[in-house]
Amino acid sequence: MISQKDLKILVLLLEAAEKEKRVSIEELAERLGLSVRTVRNNLERIDDYLKNNGFPILERDRKFGILLGIPREELEAAKKKLLQMNRETYVFSKEERILYLKMLLFEAEDYLTYDQLSETLFVSRKTVIDDVHQVKEDCEAWEIRVTGTKKGLKSLGTENARRSCLTDSLLGMFTPLELWEILRDIYPNKSSIIEKTWNEIAGSEHVVLCEKCLREAENEVKQTVTDAQYYMVIGLSAFVLSRRERGKEALPETACMEAPRYLKAYYEKLEEILPGFGLEEQVWILNELDRIFHLENMERSESLSMAMTEQLLLETSERLDKPYFGDEELRSSLQKHLISLIENSFMGCGMEQKGMEHIVRENRALYECILSCLEQYPEAEFYGNREEESALLMLHFLAADERRILKATTGYSTVIICNNGVGTAKIASARIKQYFPQIRIITTTAARNAAREIQEEQPDFLISTIPFQHPNIPVIHVNTLPTEDDLKKIRQFLTGNARQNKRVPVSDLYSRVMDVIRATCEVRDAETLERQLLRLFPQEERSPELLDMLTEEVIQTGVQASDWEEAIRKSAEPLVRQGSVEGGYVDSMVQTVKKMGPYIVITKGIALPHAPSTDGVNRSCISLATLKEPVSFGNKMNDPVKLMICIATVNKKEHMREMSRLIQFISNKKAVQEVLEAKNEKEILRIVHQIRLQETDRRKT
Repeated sequence: MISQKDLKILVLLLEAAEKEKRVSIEELAERLGLSVRTVRNNLERIDDYLKNNGFPILERDRKFGILLGIPREELEAAKKKLLQMNRETYVFSKEERILYLKMLLFEAEDYLTYDQLSETLFVSRKTVIDDVHQVKEDCEAWEIRVTGTKKGLKSLGTENARRSCLTDSLLGMFTPLELWEILRDIYPNKSSIIEKTWNEIAGSEHVVLCEKCLREAENEVKQTVTDAQYYMVIGLSAFVLSRRERGKEALPETACMEAPRYLKAYYEKLEEILPGFGLEEQVWILNELDRIFHLENMERSESLSMAMTEQLLLETSERLDKPYFGDEELRSSLQKHLISLIENSFMGCGMEQKGMEHIVRENRALYECILSCLEQYPEAEFYGNREEESALLMLHFLAADERRILKATTGYSTVIICNNGVGTAKIASARIKQYFPQIRIITTTAARNAAREIQEEQPDFLISTIPFQHPNIPVIHVNTLPTEDDLKKIRQFLTGNARQNKRVPVSDLYSRVMDVIRATCEVRDAETLERQLLRLFPQEERSPELLDMLTEEVIQTGVQASDWEEAIRKSAEPLVRQGSVEGGYVDSMVQTVKKMGPYIVITKGIALPHAPSTDGVNRSCISLATLKEPVSFGNKMNDPVKLMICIATVNKKEHMREMSRLIQFISNKKAVQEVLEAKNEKEILRIVHQIRLQETDRRKT
């Protein structure tokens, strides 16, 4: 018999065997959060399981660890056989037994006896009786009765309640992504028998069709669904369609709310292909999604995640003096992560966060900055604690650092110097290439030849395994086999000496290519050549930025407002007057604050009122107003507000881009202070244009 814990160890051993590596017991214990003693016991059971299935037992070596002694060419077939769990070879945990019993009772057409269940689960009759008591309690919450008669056990309840109860129980063990993966025959190996049974109950035959319809619906209504919702819609749809095919139809019930646009479009597409996919099923899926995700709060979650993202980018940039706020890839990944955290908190799902301690220790300033930002949003209830979430969010910033270093140091060249031959230098070279692929290692050389090589090659810096100095070129000293500390020294050098890559505009590059061709070739048909080359060098199109749209007509100084609502309405007046937005858009900006809180107060003293583009945006626009007296929005960290910047964009993508650009402007404290002190609209316009020119010059260099 093998347990789920044994199975997880077996999966790790199979992964190591594929790489022809051994694994120590201590390593296995650390990876799975178990004691060494527990792992030893698990390995004994795995040996028995291997022997019973006709495989050699584990090879043990005290010095080098454990190896699964299956020839590499036979591994794939062995993997399928070993991981193909069945009840006869599997030991259920109590949690698994409870969920499996629910599955059996809900699927059964007839009565099930205690003896049948005992044989199915390979546990005693008494254990089954105890488990059934727990199942009864769980089912009562869904108005499902599990009754016992002389014939056996049977569950009595509506089809809708059965589905919801089972969905809820599955989400206690799996994430929406994992439930979707199981239907695509990708098994997370959390609970093999449960996974296999879910695959059988929901079926995988409709998954591809459902995904196709959902992707088309997203594109049609231009509304992107969050990952968790996407996977849940697919899983619920497959479940519903499978149940219907077996004659298990949902009962009519009242929809909890109007379906989101993407869901309406999805239902229409699915109904065209599968006419049996009726209103009852659609309403049940909608109500389940609302129960799981609190759909009425999703807009709030999106705004909250956006506000938190901008706050994180702004504060980390200012405190750590790094250009995070301009990193669009970082901005996008942070918002996806944060909205996923908020969604998972609705479902009670956390994320695995093992082995983060050393990363936190090495990046303490970044970690504490992120943590302090999260603490500014007590209304964001995460399933995990804020310390754990801060550590996870930190990984996005570290990845951004890596991207920046890679980009800024690509093309850096070095010479590696050793004592008396290239042998030892080659060892260092191989390890450095592995960790810093962007560095060009010109050559490896013995110390006696170093001066000549350096003179000829002129590297950017030197790496030496021996004491060595150079009057003009930096030298980094490392061990023959560079250690983690050595690699850290190289990384610190690259970080501190990153150069700005001068990006050649496409138009300039085209002109240079043409100059080279004219100077070196005889061109018979210059006109055709230019036309063909222009296809390869498309002219860059740069969309106008909102700050460049500022005019004196949309700027106001010394605006008098009694409260935050009046401040929003007055600062947006010029946009309504010029027809850029409808009056309803201003109402929507106010309602956004009332419904979702003061997230628009993005930093101290500055608010960025905005609303969905569907609420009356005729064209992208911006207005700016300074207030005579500051007003409070209810944001403890950033009140009171003195500067209002209203924005409206025609779509979500542009909104994200403009938020990034505005954050760059807002982060310039000197410029903001000058705007607040400005006497009139003309002076504010001059300040903004001056800052924009400086930014343009920076981009060129």
